[in-house]
Amino acid sequence: MARFPRCTEPELIASAVAAAFAGTLADWLRGLVEGGSDRIAHQIWRLLVTLHRTPLR
Repeated sequence: MARFPRCTEPELIASAVAAAFAGTLADWLRGLVEGGSDRIAHQIWRLLVTLHRTPLR
């Protein structure tokens, strides 16, 4: 598993990342999230990086 400098709870963050990615992808495929694949990929990437950098303590 890749380690981010401020990732304090890697298992918890990994679960949140998986849920955020899967949920956003599913909503996009259903048409609930608008945008092209490049835009959605960029936004998901920013979300996942933010999750990894969020301090939990």
